[in-house]
Amino acid sequence: MIAGAGMLIAVAVSLVPIAFSFVAAFMSFFSSTTGVVTPALFPLIPALAASTGLSPEALFACTVLGAQSSAISPFSSGGSLIMASCGKEDERVSLFNRLLFLAVPVSVILCAGFNYIVSVIL
Repeated sequence: MIAGAGMLIAVAVSLVPIAFSFVAAFMSFFSSTTGVVTPALFPLIPALAASTGLSPEALFACTVLGAQSSAISPFSSGGSLIMASCGKEDERVSLFNRLLFLAVPVSVILCAGFNYIVSVIL
């Protein structure tokens, strides 16, 4: 039982970078990465890195990459700029759906996979 609990803790610690990636992606889905997400999450990283033994650089990178992965959401600043550049209404509706249901999920999932690899290496 003790060995099992130790294994669960080790697995939970290895998932911290991915959790930060998803939290940052969710926050950036509706807000700015540099204006909201990084000022909110960066102060948490040094203490978390010290308590888990993870690299703070990896946690910083995973946070920013996760936030940038959903920055093309139509509700975020990047996605709204993409939507504003579209001239026709029917193209804008199609673009909105493609950004929301295709581009953002694919980007977030690929970024989470990359962040997992980065966290294992660093």
